[in-house]
Amino acid sequence: MGGGRGRRVSGWLLAAVAALSSGCERSREEVIEQARELRGQRFVIRVYAEPSDALWKAIGDAFDRVEEVQRLLSEWIPDSDVSRLNEAAGSTEPLTVSPELVRVLEAARQVSERSGGAFDVSWAVLRQAWGDFGQADIDPLSKPFRAKIDRLRAKIGWDRVEVDPAAGTARLAERGMQIGLGGIAKGLAIDEAAAVLRRLGFHDFVIDAAGDVLVSGRRGGRDWVVGIRHPRGEAGETFAQFPLRDRAAATTGDYEHYLEAGGQRWSHVIDPTTGFPATRCVSATVVHASAMVADALATAAFVLGPAAGLELIRGYPGAEAVIVDPNLGVHVTPGLEPWIGVRWLKESKRETR
Repeated sequence: MGGGRGRRVSGWLLAAVAALSSGCERSREEVIEQARELRGQRFVIRVYAEPSDALWKAIGDAFDRVEEVQRLLSEWIPDSDVSRLNEAAGSTEPLTVSPELVRVLEAARQVSERSGGAFDVSWAVLRQAWGDFGQADIDPLSKPFRAKIDRLRAKIGWDRVEVDPAAGTARLAERGMQIGLGGIAKGLAIDEAAAVLRRLGFHDFVIDAAGDVLVSGRRGGRDWVVGIRHPRGEAGETFAQFPLRDRAAATTGDYEHYLEAGGQRWSHVIDPTTGFPATRCVSATVVHASAMVADALATAAFVLGPAAGLELIRGYPGAEAVIVDPNLGVHVTPGLEPWIGVRWLKESKRETR
């Protein structure tokens, strides 16, 4: 595994590089792939199985489950659980919410506590300052803008996002608070889609969703292989690949969504502790059994930076991480070291960010 330009792939997933065994070649099993655009995100499901009506139905049901989770957890849908919770911020009465939102808020709280607030779903109030990245007409370096950030930061606090799993309720303790689940909800949707496929009898598959991937089982007796995108390379260019089975991997990077303002390029990933975009990383990839947890940990590690980020990951048994710093230095946990054969990346001749 070297540095430089790497292999070209479509998204996260690389096909198994070796041919399947002769026994598998004689079978009717093959990789069946379907993709859907779901609320602006492309979800791809690949199942290694014999084509059948049951398989098509299972894939359809998995996509339906993704949409169901999105409807519950999107802050852009007026009657979603998240929108209702934001609207009720400051109420003295907890709001009855779905089990999905309870599950996400509980997981988010754990990551927030362990990361010292580097991951915090109550960051969303900062949208009032930053707007839509790439579209906001702002000057982040101006005194008025910084004063606005300081005012909004007073509404941020993961410990004021209250959740009662037994009662199935949640509450935002202060008026004006808002939550946004962009750093964790997609992971839950992937986990839930995987649960649907397994429940219906399919265990060898990959679910790929814009930076997050969950791998289950194998492909014809061989592990699936995933790649980590080069953060300063062309779209689809990777700098490392590794086998994955019954695990999820999530990546947070600064190369897709960003804002150019005040003569600088600002990442879309906000550090909740400062109110400004995180600057300690250009890419953070985390492997974990749960796509939801991997999603949140990747965001937290990106905000924390290499040293503190790897320390956070070491606190989760079985989790692994690869973090790329702004100088393109590569930092990796021991479990992935055999597969990451480079410690410094090279800039590509042409960048696609």
